[in-house]
Amino acid sequence: ANEAGVGFEDAAQYVVEKQALDCFTNVRLRELLERLGAERYVVYGVVTEYCVRCAVMGLLGRGARVEMVVDGVMALSEEAGRKTLEEFVGAGGVLTTVAEVVG
Repeated sequence: ANEAGVGFEDAAQYVVEKQALDCFTNVRLRELLERLGAERYVVYGVVTEYCVRCAVMGLLGRGARVEMVVDGVMALSEEAGRKTLEEFVGAGGVLTTVAEVVG
């Protein structure tokens, strides 16, 4: 617990700052993921072929289920976005939609 009496497990959200496209360049991210011990990750955001790709491919290396919300991502290049989705699925990722995640 910290000064306010709030412990790591009590947090409603965790914010990981990054200074590069790849969120895994923040050395604290790996520690956070280890502490959370999640069995499933759901990823959305921009841009599909850059930041989102780095996040999902890095998460796939952790051995948990990784889902990309296809109607929650946007690519700069339609072709590059399609290739990223294919690479992600080929590496074991799962495509999902907002309706499937919140439904």
